[in-house]
Amino acid sequence: MAKAYLRKGTAFIKLEEYQTAKVALQIGASFAPDDSRFTKLIQDCDRYIAEESKDSTDKCRVLVLSTKVEIRMWVEIRYFNSCSERCQKRSESH
Repeated sequence: MAKAYLRKGTAFIKLEEYQTAKVALQIGASFAPDDSRFTKLIQDCDRYIAEESKDSTDKCRVLVLSTKVEIRMWVEIRYFNSCSERCQKRSESH
């Protein structure tokens, strides 16, 4: 039974489904607690999961920063347009 979970965990790692792989490997390790392959692969999954988490955090930061820049540009454009309109109205009234 442990061998089936080892294969299942390995397959999920190759599919980059690290959470699912970790669960399968943990179940397999419960059938073969002395098999160090499970321990190593579970540690690999933990590392991959941590890397994915860091990558997604970095992507969120970039998205937030770019959104802030877009908002700031929109506000500046609106401000510029409203100033231009007021200047235009003043020049027309004189």
